[in-house]
Amino acid sequence: MGYPLSPDMLHTIGLPLGLLAYGEVDRKPLDFYISDALQLVTRAVAAATVVRPDLALIQNMVNCYDKPNKHELPSSGQYLARFLSNTSFTGLTGPVSVQRNASRVETSQRVHVWSLRRDAVGQPTWVTVGSWEGGQLEVEEQGLWQGSSPRQRAEAQRGREGGRWRAGTPVTGSRIRVVTLVEHPFVFTREVDEDGNCPAGQYCLDAGTNSTEMLERYFKELSLGNRSFIPAEYSKCCYGYCIDLLEKLAEDLHFDFDLYIVGDGKYGAWKGGRWTGLVGDLLSGVADMAVTSFSINSARSRVIDFTSPFFSTSLGIQRAARTGAPIGRLAATALVNVALNLCYAILFGRTVSSKTPKCWTGRFLMNLWAIFCLLVLSSYTANLAAVMVGEKTFEELSGVHDAKLHHPSHGFRFGTVRESSAEDYMKKSFPEMHEYMRRFNEPTTPDGVSTLK
Repeated sequence: MGYPLSPDMLHTIGLPLGLLAYGEVDRKPLDFYISDALQLVTRAVAAATVVRPDLALIQNMVNCYDKPNKHELPSSGQYLARFLSNTSFTGLTGPVSVQRNASRVETSQRVHVWSLRRDAVGQPTWVTVGSWEGGQLEVEEQGLWQGSSPRQRAEAQRGREGGRWRAGTPVTGSRIRVVTLVEHPFVFTREVDEDGNCPAGQYCLDAGTNSTEMLERYFKELSLGNRSFIPAEYSKCCYGYCIDLLEKLAEDLHFDFDLYIVGDGKYGAWKGGRWTGLVGDLLSGVADMAVTSFSINSARSRVIDFTSPFFSTSLGIQRAARTGAPIGRLAATALVNVALNLCYAILFGRTVSSKTPKCWTGRFLMNLWAIFCLLVLSSYTANLAAVMVGEKTFEELSGVHDAKLHHPSHGFRFGTVRESSAEDYMKKSFPEMHEYMRRFNEPTTPDGVSTLK
């Protein structure tokens, strides 16, 4: 595993997630170790002097591995080594002793094992996953080690009774029920092929219900391969960014999932004394997890848990494209040309590109045509001015605090998606504006966009 590191040397920049590191913690200062070493030698020599002072108190340098000669048995070095190995005490660095058959002093050490993970806000950080002390390795069960302990595997087996994951057990090897909501570009849907399969994306059930019994029945038939039991209009193929994210999550954590579309098509709001939409399915146990473009707000965070957000955005205003003038430029130019030519020819009797009629009936009809052209031209000019003023009026929206939204003019309609985080924000922050706009709210985002077209 390489050389041990100190906690101060650990950094996170450029390192892959899951990397392991170890190092000594609570290390004492160097003068503590020197003091304990001197105390060890003092204690050993003092004890040896009491028994054999002639071998302990010598003026020459000795080696602990000196072999005895003819005249002394054992040697001074071996004699002192035996007392050193039998000496132990608790010093400034903790328990101190000498390893037998080796010239190494053992002191108290505590080693931590760290793993590079993401914290609650998604930033890489080092997390302690184990420790070693006194020859014993202790693993902290925080779900950070690959694999699982026997106890966790037993709980997972109990949690998979009936094929459904149970809360509080590991997800590895289990089946999770996932609810989603169609929201482009995060989740799209399309029809299944002729065989009822999804060549791309994931099979999802669009039964239009959040009944646990009905969903259990449908998914049980699917697990048995009886897709003919399910109505053809209920079978869909879900794909998009969130579906790709779900597939990667299932691959990394080794679990299977059943995917269905929320019955009421709502994100979730507190309405009529209960939660609707995605939040309601999660709280009632119909679904175990929701994967879609799900906004985080204070009300939802109090009842369900969210992962770290992978995409953040603010409120935006989308407006309908205003059409141009009621008559094109080419037609307007032609009318102006005809009207001016006819008026000039009739009023001044001059020769123009068209021949001036001689009889009074022809002159009357020409005057009638000239008047008609002038009326159309004046109507075109008035409508063009109105359209240009309208475009300037409706385009200049500075945001949700704009006065045009708080004091809308007659005929100005705007709204948002029902039971969404945007509606919840409007209801709490701008109750009067919400009271006006709620009659124009749409059930889903695609319905709102189609209304603007």
